Amino acid sequence: APQEPQFSNTSASVNLDATRTWILAETYLRQLGFDPGDLDGEADHDTLSAVAQFQEKFGLEITGDLPPQHLKIMQALALSSGVQSSDLGRVGVKTQSAAPPRANFSDYPATEGLVAPVAFPNFTGRDAAFRSYRTRIRNGVEGGVNFAGHYAFVVIGCGTNCRFGFVVDLRNGEVFDFPFGGEEHYQMDLQFQSDSRLVRVRWKDGWDKDTCSERDIVVTGTQFETLAARTDQAVDGLCYFSR
Repeated sequence: APQEPQFSNTSASVNLDATRTWILAETYLRQLGFDPGDLDGEADHDTLSAVAQFQEKFGLEITGDLPPQHLKIMQALALSSGVQSSDLGRVGVKTQSAAPPRANFSDYPATEGLVAPVAFPNFTGRDAAFRSYRTRIRNGVEGGVNFAGHYAFVVIGCGTNCRFGFVVDLRNGEVFDFPFGGEEHYQMDLQFQSDSRLVRVRWKDGWDKDTCSERDIVVTGTQFETLAARTDQAVDGLCYFSR
């Protein structure tokens, strides 16, 4: 029979018997798109088959059971993809601090759309502070709306695992800074949509750290407001959103 996985330094403090541990694993597997069958806490054929599929997808050794490190990776991926604290509560997991659930893009729809041709920035006047990046910004403007109904979100690389961004209001061409990015927000990853004012941003807390930070942010005009903040565990040293 598989040994009970034990792990620490995660967003949930876990001290479970084997049955509840397997229910936890089954919950995570479902969240990640695998089918472990019933949430019965048994390491049966369906559950172990789902574990093997998980291991194969993420490049892990297919062991025929669930090693502690694999459960730790599974947990971090599931939590970063939005598993709710209520899901953990049903299987008896007590979280040290319940992280707020991710905001939904549909809850923050774009309030205006672009009804005229795109306007380009004025790099010799109002937007002169961004002149050094004018080629990349112009290319982004030419690509049209990709954020919040009438904005172009332009993301620029600044080295290995380093990115920063500008946002252009395509109604008037005004450029403004996105308040995250650069070396301070190592491995920054973004999620945004053309029809929503919501941005999700995620980064590693330092190249030598093993934790990730995440924010839900909404844009109004040229200002960004933080809606919620979360912290969880890096997976194999990485903090990118699970796709």
